[in-house]
Amino acid sequence: LAFLMQHVFRHHDKSQFVVNVYSVSSSSNNRDDDDDDDGPEVRAIREGSDAFAYLSPSSMTPGDMYRRMLDDELDVLVDLCGYAGTSAMAEIMASRARLLRRGEDRNDTDDDDDRRRRRRFPMHVSYMGFPGSVGSTEVWDYSVFDPIVIPSDARDHYDEALVYMPHCYFVNSHRTVVGATTTGDYDGNGVATVASTTRVEEGEEIERTSSLRAEYGIHPSAFVYCCHSRPDKIDPSTFRSWMRALERVRASKKCPGVVPPVLWLLRSGEEMERNLRRWVRREFGDDAGDCLVFADVAERSEHLRRLGVVADVFLDTPAYNAHTLGCDALYMGVPMISLLRPSEQTDGRDTADSKLDLEFAADVDSSNNARRPSDYGQHEEGSRFIATEKLASRVGASLLAAIGIGLEDELVHPDMDRYEDAMVRCALDEEWFANVRRRLVSSRDSSPLFDTVRWVRNLEAAFRAMAEVGGLDSYGSGADELPDIWVSDHD
Repeated sequence: LAFLMQHVFRHHDKSQFVVNVYSVSSSSNNRDDDDDDDGPEVRAIREGSDAFAYLSPSSMTPGDMYRRMLDDELDVLVDLCGYAGTSAMAEIMASRARLLRRGEDRNDTDDDDDRRRRRRFPMHVSYMGFPGSVGSTEVWDYSVFDPIVIPSDARDHYDEALVYMPHCYFVNSHRTVVGATTTGDYDGNGVATVASTTRVEEGEEIERTSSLRAEYGIHPSAFVYCCHSRPDKIDPSTFRSWMRALERVRASKKCPGVVPPVLWLLRSGEEMERNLRRWVRREFGDDAGDCLVFADVAERSEHLRRLGVVADVFLDTPAYNAHTLGCDALYMGVPMISLLRPSEQTDGRDTADSKLDLEFAADVDSSNNARRPSDYGQHEEGSRFIATEKLASRVGASLLAAIGIGLEDELVHPDMDRYEDAMVRCALDEEWFANVRRRLVSSRDSSPLFDTVRWVRNLEAAFRAMAEVGGLDSYGSGADELPDIWVSDHD
């Protein structure tokens, strides 16, 4: 989260907004507000804010921390955690309801202390840290999302009022952070002027790609399907679909001297690697096991470097999409294939595709001749239905739509059959795929997805609308009476 938001706060209009940032994690214990012993991400956040305070959970109760925040006379209080991680922020945000109840219990409403207790409380906003409804109108008033991740038919599942951003709700600092990491060149607004994936001379580019691929055990000519999302995001049905697509590509390129494609995954222990290789060999033949390549978790700079140079396509995980990794891939010029089913398709059904049978040797064509997906009996109609109605399953489509050049029409698909077809096309239709990559790279510096300044201006419009609604003066005037806010694009 700090990586994504480190350059967000600096872009607020300081003539209109005062930005106070509070750190309430366990690392805040016994820290001084002037302590400069922070990593680069926290330092960037400190420098971009008007005030930065460490609030120590070991020495302050949630109520104490909330009262400390109230001392700054806030109009809007944004919770960047929700229910993610510890419950510290949720408990802090719940302090407003407790204070309001306590104020209602008093009868001497003319008393000065009581008026101070019932003073105007800030609007409570949930954003970014928790990808779903916070489910409470007492603790939070608004959540910030966009119309793709929360379509109209899902609105009733959210108790709180909503802010609909005009583009993807998921903010990032990639233009200034990732660009600076790889090039160090800026314009007058602090934006990297040279894209990290800008192509160098062809011979140098081929040499660089070959060298880095060799480091990771990948042939220089292989087409690389990449998924470096957490392995627990990969459901069995999706993995089977990926392998079917790879088998189709392998079959089309099965001739001397042609290198088969690979699936490049993040390693999560020897057992995972052993089980997946065993299943692939049983399901698709001994040769297919070699298509799996595993990489260890890397430092962010290396992660971005290898992603931009080694990977050809990033595969989104339908059950729980790539969020930060989706931004990483798209910024580094790697197209991402994602799934977004029509809203009416919400019924899940379990079949044999819902798990990978590691004990039963599937019927494998010993001749290794390529078979169409239907030959495996696992086509979309007979597969586990991976629904995409939940918010975390719709972020990939939102990211691609925010690129702003229509890539979502070519890379976001309504079912796994077409998802597989897109995987195959990326490897076989070289002219089309090269055009997709060129469009992605060329649009990066102009797309809404990576325009952090534009995103901040849009959020500021939402904050102004909240301020016009006004803070809470008594318990019970919560989000059930607050209007949704639809933000017009400030481009």
